[in-house]
Order: sequence, then structure tokens, then C-alpha cells
Amino acid sequence: MLKHKNAHGLVFTCSNHDAVEAYDRTLRRYVAFDRQTGAEMKAMLALDPEMPMGRLLRGCFLMLMGVGALVGKARTEADAVMREVAVLEPREALHAEALAAWTGGSLRKATSIWTSISMEWPKDVLALKLANFGAFYMGQSRMIRDVPAAALDHWQPAEYEYSYLLSLHAFGLEECGQYRLAESAGRRALDLNPNDPWAVHAVAHVLEAAGRADEGIDWVAGQAGHWGLANNFRYHIAWHQTLFHYEKGDLAGALDAYDRLVYSDQAVEYLDICNDASMLLRLEMAGADVGGRWVPVAEKVAARGLDLVMSFPDVHFLLALCSSGDKRHRGIAEALAAQMDDFAVRSACDDADAYRRVGVGLGRAILHFRDGHYGDAARLLMEVEAELPAIGGSHAQRDLFRELTAECLWREAPQSATTASYLARATYSRPADSRNWSRYIESLDGAAARDAAMQRRAR
Repeated sequence: MLKHKNAHGLVFTCSNHDAVEAYDRTLRRYVAFDRQTGAEMKAMLALDPEMPMGRLLRGCFLMLMGVGALVGKARTEADAVMREVAVLEPREALHAEALAAWTGGSLRKATSIWTSISMEWPKDVLALKLANFGAFYMGQSRMIRDVPAAALDHWQPAEYEYSYLLSLHAFGLEECGQYRLAESAGRRALDLNPNDPWAVHAVAHVLEAAGRADEGIDWVAGQAGHWGLANNFRYHIAWHQTLFHYEKGDLAGALDAYDRLVYSDQAVEYLDICNDASMLLRLEMAGADVGGRWVPVAEKVAARGLDLVMSFPDVHFLLALCSSGDKRHRGIAEALAAQMDDFAVRSACDDADAYRRVGVGLGRAILHFRDGHYGDAARLLMEVEAELPAIGGSHAQRDLFRELTAECLWREAPQSATTASYLARATYSRPADSRNWSRYIESLDGAAARDAAMQRRAR
């Protein structure tokens, strides 16, 4: 088979150079969250339907959709390329191995391979992006930061993809608590390329972690002309804007932003549902009247069937299903919880580990919460808290489960020592959380913890 180099000097096995150029264009749309990514991929495959990296890219895109019925199709692409391994470039063969591992139930192995590819070929955009994806959904904050960091010096700021790599690094810095460096990198990425939704996202995370809600609202709104053009990722950036309203206690503003910018009948991807469910639970726990908003979110989940995706979205699916008040949705929630439990117990694949360590416990806790068994829910939530990163997601997303723990403890025994102790944590980690402060004050006063109350008032 013929060999051609792309703009970054990587060698591709394919019949014509036009297909390689189309591959580069597809990846550029992918990292920009462009709505035409799929159309660009189809144009690439029309130029060379058997191009190994083209087929592998299609397989990866199928997996990224998070739909169980598509896993077999993605595996078909990996198997087809593996049959031609003798003529592949070593980098291409590794990509085929990574996709085979991913479709076989080991995101961990796939991520390890993508990381290895990025180290030897630091201009392989697909490897860099997928290594970031894998590290994110395994809760590996240091790898989210370090994989793009290792590649940055191989790129020039004038190159199109550089800003996207810089924004990946910015987000990793934020997840590792390096907020000053993260904000600087994210803002620089956006200066280089305003059409970088991930840079907007990275800076939003910094502002949220630092408790700078007013700045966060202005930041996200001020960049809307760019991220508003993105694919479904725009709903997640809007989720951040809603989160800022929520965190400053503006529940009416949060509900308005949710209705206008976050929720959409057309937003049915797994991240969209996570956005919807996590925001509604926060607002509900804060005392907002969410009305019938749970029902259409639960319907999105019901329409997906019972395919497991990953433990992070699956616990959000379960949350939506058991929150609508509809008995049919509740039945599906219980079936999903049983399927998660069965997968955790019976499956030997790596992906089941997150369900065993965290996902099953979270799912059961959510069901207990909706049944009013707050003590049981709190116990399960605290049992898995140390392992929470294993389900993936960001710190901001996983904070939902700590807020739920506090809610369950408060509803079960607001003036117990355990409740006061748990609420105390957030007064240090999230000192701008006025609702947590109010509960903490009441909890200590009720427990007659005089010395602690004096310390609290001093702070």
C-alpha cells in the first residue's frame, strides 16, 4: 500500500494524499468541537474508504458517542485494520490495538497506548486528544495535565492545533489545583484562537474552583459568540454558566440559564443528560422549584435503553430516572441499577472496576435518597467518597456527590457530630458556599460544640 505524510510529518498508509489532508481537516474540526466533524469524516472516507487511520478514526468516533449498539461497529473497524497489520506503520498498528482494547472493555489499556503514541509521536493529535479523554474518565488528573505538557515543546504557537493542545494542558493544570498557571494557559490559548471552546471551559473551571462566580458568569457569557457555535459541548459550557448562578445563590438566574441554554430536547448525548440531571439535583437540594423538569430528562434516558456507557454517565442516568416521579422511570432505574451491579460482579474487563469501586454504591445511594432513606444513602456515599475519582469527570462534576452526602446527612440528623464534621470540610474547601456555612453554624450550635463554634465564628 502507498504511504503519504501529513502536514505534521506523520506517515499514513493510504491510496492518495488528498485523504490524508482530509484526515487532518477532520481532526481539526474534532478538537474545535465543530458541528461539521462528521461530515468532514465522511468526505475523508469517500476519498479512501480503506484508509486504516480513517477507519480507526471512524471507530473512535463511534465509541465516543457512548451508545452500546455502536461498540460492535467500532470493533469491526479495529478488526479490519488489524488484519492488515503487516503493511501498517507502527503508529497505525498501535492505534488499531488501542481501539481494539477500548471496544473490548479496557479504556485503561487504550489510554495507556494512546499515551505511548503521544510520547513517541507528539504531533499525533488523535492520540493526544484520546489520551486526554481516557484520563478524564478514569479520574487521572495528573495524566490530564502531563500528557499534553510532554508534547507542547514539539509544537509552534503558529500551528493551528497548538491552542487546542494548550487548552488541554490548562484544564489539566486546573484539575491538579494549579489555578494561576491554568488560568494563564487557558487565556493564552484563547488569545491565539478565539474558536477554542475547551479554553473557555478550562478558564471557567478555574473561576469555579476559586469561588469567583461573578467573574465566571461574565467570562462564559462574554465568549458565547464562539462556544455557542460548537456542537453539543456548548450545552456543557452553558452548564458552567448555570453553575455560577447556583453557587452565588441566584437560583432564579440558574433556572433561567438552565431553561434557555442547558436543556434542549435535541441534546440527548450522555454528557447532555449529565448536565441536565446534575444541575436539577443541585437546584432542587438548594430549595428551587424545578417543577416537571425531571420528566423530559428521564425520557431521554428511557429512550436510550439499558446499555451501560461508563459509570459516570450511568449514575446520572439513574438519577434522572428515579427523580421524575414516574413509576415507569423508576422501574427502569431499578433495572439499570441491577445491570450495573451484575456488570460489576460478573465482568472481568477493566471497565467494570469503576462500577465495583464507586458506581454501584452511588447508584444504590441515589435510590435510597429518593426513597427517603437518608441515613442509608449517606453511609453508602461516604463509603465510596475516597474512590470518587475512579468514576471520572471533573472535580466540579464530582462535587455533586459531596453535596448530596451533605444533604442526606442534614435530612437524617442535622445536629449530629457526623453532620457537623462533614459540613466543616466545605467551609475550608468551598468557603464561599453560604448555604453550607448556614447549615454548619446551625449544626454546631445544636450540638453544643462551644469551642468549635467559637472557632467557626472567628473564621
